[in-house]
Amino acid sequence: MPITHEQPFVSPEEEIRWLRNQLEAKTHKEAPSIGGSKEYKRGAVKEILREVSVPQQAGPYALSGDDVKKKAQDLQDEPHHVQIEKLLYIAAEKGILSALDVARGLRNPHLLDDFHDRLVVELRLDEISPS
Repeated sequence: MPITHEQPFVSPEEEIRWLRNQLEAKTHKEAPSIGGSKEYKRGAVKEILREVSVPQQAGPYALSGDDVKKKAQDLQDEPHHVQIEKLLYIAAEKGILSALDVARGLRNPHLLDDFHDRLVVELRLDEISPS
């Protein structure tokens, strides 16, 4: 089931806060049964990243649909590690959701999974503490 945010985000930082809130809600709901371990949180973050979709109207900083396609085409022939680094740059500049759209446009499930892993590590999305 897709996870969506109804309103456009105003900044990449707002996206990160929203993603952290999604994780917090998920871990609070499921934590009693799984214990809230760091491994579980990483899996939960990756699940949220797989299910999240861009709002109908992207924020002013985000990539347009045409820009997403162009970035994906530009990255298509790059080595794997370069693709990941450039996706992280896009995430920092244009937001995580734009970077996820570009990664999905590359149509490489292994790359997308690796990108999810790097987002978890780079943004420390799994470092929330359950209440």
